[in-house]
Amino acid sequence: LFLHRKFTLQKRLLIIVIACILGLIFSIYQTYSNPKMAYFLLPARLFELTIGSYLAMYWNQLPDLNKVKNNILSIIGFALIIIPALILNKSSLFPGLNAFWPCLGTAILIFTGKTEQTKGIINRLIQNKLMVGIGLISYSLYLWHWPIFVLLKYIGINFEGTTRIATIT
Repeated sequence: LFLHRKFTLQKRLLIIVIACILGLIFSIYQTYSNPKMAYFLLPARLFELTIGSYLAMYWNQLPDLNKVKNNILSIIGFALIIIPALILNKSSLFPGLNAFWPCLGTAILIFTGKTEQTKGIINRLIQNKLMVGIGLISYSLYLWHWPIFVLLKYIGINFEGTTRIATIT
C-alpha cells in the first residue's frame, strides 16, 4: 500500500524487482549460513512474497495470451512445482534457490488462469470438482491431524506401519 500511494507504477516495478532479487540472494545466503532461520523467518522468504506482489500489482497490465501459449506456460509452471517436489530430499537446502522454482511455477500457473476463455490446460485440470474438493479440505485435514501427531509423538508412540496409517485416516 505504501508503494502504491507513494510511487508510480514504473518505480513500484523497479522496487519490487530489486526486492525480489535481493531477497533471493539473502535467502540463498541464509540457507547456507543459518538454515533454520532461513526456513522459519520472513526475511529469507521475502522474495516469495514479492513474486506474489508483482502479480497482484500488475494483474491488469499483464498481457492476455492465446490458448496455445497459456497451455505451454501452464505446463512449464506445473513442472516448476512438481519437479522440485520429486527431487528435493532431506539433505536439499531450502528455501533459497530451491524455493524459487515452485514460487515461480505458482506465479506462472496463476497468470495462465487469468482469462477464462484461454486458460492453460493445467488450470483447467486443477479446476475439476475432485481437485477443488481436495483443495478445500486439505488445510483443514492438516490442522486437525497435526495436534494428534504431536500428542502421539509426545507420549512416545512410534509412527510406523499401521499406527501411521490409522493416524492419517
